[in-house]
Amino acid sequence: DPTLADSGIMDSLTPFKEWWVKRNDKATDVLNVRATATNNFINQGTVPEGVCPSIHCPRAKKCIMRKECFSDLYPAGSVHKLIIGTTLC
Repeated sequence: DPTLADSGIMDSLTPFKEWWVKRNDKATDVLNVRATATNNFINQGTVPEGVCPSIHCPRAKKCIMRKECFSDLYPAGSVHKLIIGTTLC
């Protein structure tokens, strides 16, 4: 690859492979929505909505906060101060 030298890689062979991938925003929309919700919770304390569909889903079963998430104490959209040192699911 003649562009390797432009990137500072002087070896003619490299263990890295490059290929073009057609961008597909629709395939990553769900991940983007969840990441934005998590970021908003961390930065603003806004409780996300719909990360786990039920308290019995595999993700929720592993989460130490599932009882709180599915209680009426922290409804989606409510704002709570994040306490430093807490564990997020």
